[in-house]
Amino acid sequence: MISFEWVRSFLHGLAAPPGQICVACGNRGALSTTLPGLCPRCVSSIPWIRSIRCHRCGRAIGCPDCARAENLRRSFEMNRSAVRYDPLMREWLAVYKYRGKERMAPLLGTMLGTAYRALQREMTLSPHMIWQAQAVTFVPVSRERHIERGFNQAERLAEVLSHEVRLPVIPMLMRTQHTEKQSYKSRKERVESMRNIFAVHEDASFYMKKILMNLPQNENHQLIHLILVDDVYTTGSTLEACSQAIKRWGEERGIYFKIYTLTWARS
Repeated sequence: MISFEWVRSFLHGLAAPPGQICVACGNRGALSTTLPGLCPRCVSSIPWIRSIRCHRCGRAIGCPDCARAENLRRSFEMNRSAVRYDPLMREWLAVYKYRGKERMAPLLGTMLGTAYRALQREMTLSPHMIWQAQAVTFVPVSRERHIERGFNQAERLAEVLSHEVRLPVIPMLMRTQHTEKQSYKSRKERVESMRNIFAVHEDASFYMKKILMNLPQNENHQLIHLILVDDVYTTGSTLEACSQAIKRWGEERGIYFKIYTLTWARS
C-alpha cells in the first residue's frame, strides 16, 4: 500500500524545480561545471582578484600596511589571494567558518587553487620549467577554537588545495596559546597578540625528511618552497608569526624555507 508520506514526497518532487541545490545561495537548478556546488549566478558574483597592485600582499588596491617600515622585511616572500573580501565573500566565510557549513570547503578550496595557479604562472620564468612548491601547510587553531567550531577551516582549505595541485599537506605548526578572535582587534592589537604563540609541530622533522628525500637530485635539498594557507589576509600578522616560527626552526637545522602565503580572501 502506498503511504500518504510517499505521495506527498512524490508530489513535492514534481513541484520542485529540477537540478541540485547551490551550496551558497540555496537555490535549486543546474550547477557550475567549474566550481563545486555553485550555481552559475553565484559564480558570476565572485569578486576574483585578477590584477595586483601590491606585489607583497597581493591586494588589488593600494596597500598602506606593506609600506610600513616594520613590514618591509617580512618572513614570507609574498601573499596571493583568490578573491576580494567584499560583503558577499564575508557572508560565505561566516557560513563556512562560524555556522559549521563544512560542505563549502570543496568550493573555497577549489577557489584557493585558482590563486595557487596564478602564483605558479607569476613565478614561472621559463615554459620549460614550471615553478612548483614542495609542500602545503596551514595556520593552526587553538584546542579551544577547534572544539568550538569542530574543525580548522584553514586545514580543510589546505587539504582541498593539496588535492587540487597535487602537493603534500603537512601539519608544520601548532598554537601554544589561545587568543581572542582577530576580527575584533585593531591592527596594533593583532600584531601584539600574535607574538610567540606559534611553535613548530613535534612531528615536523619526520615530514621534512620525506619532503627532502623526494626532491629531484639536481636541486638544493636544503631549500623548501612552502605554501602557508589561511582563510583571510587582513594585516598579515598571523601569517608573519607563523612564517617566523617555521624559518627559525628551519635555520636551526640547516633547512631554508621560502614561504608563500595563500589565502582565500584579501580584505
